[in-house]
Amino acid sequence: MTNQSVYDSRVSAIKEEDYYTILGIRQKHMVLILVTLFANLGIISLFYGNPIDFAFFNPILFTVLMIPTIFVILLVKGVISSPLYSFLNSFFKITPSFNTKYLTNNRKNITDYIINSLNERVVVFKLDSDDFYDKTNDEKLSIFSMFNQFLINTEQNVIFRVINKPLNLNTYFDIIENQVNKDNIIYETYFSNFADEYMKISRNIPDYDYYLEVHFPPNTSDAQIEAQLKVIVNNIAKYLNIATAPKLLRQSDLITYIRKIITSGSEYTSNFSIPIVTDY
Repeated sequence: MTNQSVYDSRVSAIKEEDYYTILGIRQKHMVLILVTLFANLGIISLFYGNPIDFAFFNPILFTVLMIPTIFVILLVKGVISSPLYSFLNSFFKITPSFNTKYLTNNRKNITDYIINSLNERVVVFKLDSDDFYDKTNDEKLSIFSMFNQFLINTEQNVIFRVINKPLNLNTYFDIIENQVNKDNIIYETYFSNFADEYMKISRNIPDYDYYLEVHFPPNTSDAQIEAQLKVIVNNIAKYLNIATAPKLLRQSDLITYIRKIITSGSEYTSNFSIPIVTDY
């Protein structure tokens, strides 16, 4: 975590990483390899006797029979995962029309601040952001640690979603305009040209909205959700590095949020890992 490059990656989506490894392989992957290996050797011993003797006297057939284990090792190490994913994805593609159908069919029922889907109930917060990349390394480490604490102390499934949009400087320049000396035509003309030029440039600069989705089982009552949200809001204030209190999206804001997801295109084209260690 002390490696500076960790902080130089822009995070557009967050996924949990397992940083405990055995021989350079994650623990859960090592378990998968060992289970496959022993099952593979057990089948060989059932039909051909001692696997060691069989491997010595018939190495070619032994290698062929060990293909399931070899396949799992190559999959875990990432050698064939990308080609395999591309091959499978050629049969089933997540298109904008698929996203629209999924979102409109499964999240079309909104009760005040709750999205009622077929398999879950979802509540959405809009989060503010605080500066991160200008902080010292110690402050960054503290933010990572507090973020881990938030995940540990949150029982519900949560999704952090970032939706990009063009940067809008209109409000900023409206504030500045009120401070310009209207009696000086030179100042006013200069500001007008300056503001127009920068607002044009800003349309090509991405800005970001940050959201937190909280997912509940479909049988969770409104009272249970309300009680859990109080805990989550307290945890947000306690652990997350945000400047203002989260905003609970309701009715029209939720509809707008769903539309943003539909129109934002592919959601996870760029995934960057950050060191979230939750299994203390």
